[in-house]
Amino acid sequence: MGQIERRKRYTRIQAVWHAADFVSVVGGFVLGHLIRFSPPVTAIVPARFEVPPLRLYLYAGVVAAILWILLFHALGLYRAEGTRRALRIPVLAQASALGMLANAAVAFFYREVSFSRLAAPVIWLATLLLLRTLRSLSLRLLVAAGGVPPVRFARLGETESGRSVSTALPRSGVVPHVYVGAFRCRDGPGPPEGERDLGPLDRLGEAAREENLDRLLIALPASRSGEIAEAAGACRRVDLDFDLVPDLGFPFRGGIQIDEVAGLPVIRPRPLPLAGWNGVAKRAVDLVGSSALLLLFSPALLACAIAVWIGSPGPVFYRQQRMGRDERVFENPDSFDVTRPL
Repeated sequence: MGQIERRKRYTRIQAVWHAADFVSVVGGFVLGHLIRFSPPVTAIVPARFEVPPLRLYLYAGVVAAILWILLFHALGLYRAEGTRRALRIPVLAQASALGMLANAAVAFFYREVSFSRLAAPVIWLATLLLLRTLRSLSLRLLVAAGGVPPVRFARLGETESGRSVSTALPRSGVVPHVYVGAFRCRDGPGPPEGERDLGPLDRLGEAAREENLDRLLIALPASRSGEIAEAAGACRRVDLDFDLVPDLGFPFRGGIQIDEVAGLPVIRPRPLPLAGWNGVAKRAVDLVGSSALLLLFSPALLACAIAVWIGSPGPVFYRQQRMGRDERVFENPDSFDVTRPL
């Protein structure tokens, strides 16, 4: 199977995920309308205005589906070459929450009809469940129908990192992976007991055709750069995908980023989630959310303050000296500046 044919399996997964996401978002809006305006719910929480037609939520779902799909592209949720990150509930929950914020921003400028606030969390939960279910189900059906043949891969080298990746790949990849066996490098040890020995490095091209391999993990230390280059050249000649697995000796927690400098890979840990514009966005959400909640609960807070002032001597606010970052002493709450880190 050539490289173009191998890439088609990823294109098929992306296509069915696009369809599944579109159906999930539209279905979430329809379910949100049906649940919110069902008789049992309206008996407990009556609608403030006239019940909007289901057609309105259907149209809103179509517009939202387009926005969500564009957002999912920006978040990398249509990458089928890597791990099953795009199927994890926390990742989908975060992406769908951003989608709901985008919906709210668009609905703010549409004044013809007022959407139910109670329907928003129902739509979010229904869409999240549909996203997870339909993405997983569509992938399983595609695999069962033969639209995504498994990736047959082998390994060259016996580093600890290479063996770990060989073990983890069949159970963590989006596309099913089948481990075929391992090649021996020159004057190196053979594969451990229980693994197939595909022969020496010199036989890589011949064995790749015989075993119909799609992918090779090159797990050799940097001291064997000559054999790494030879294996890469053999893979190119037989149209075989290959990955270099560096022998770091320890796993990176929290993800990595790979940059290229002078044609060489530079590996570094992934930046903190709140670095850069993510921190600015979180700060904006914190300020807007806290301001809205303060306005909402200000009558209750004022009543509590009056009750404390009447029922007990001393000030309403409890003051206390505390120590923050860099051993800085501050007084809580009067002299506490919320804009500075503790």
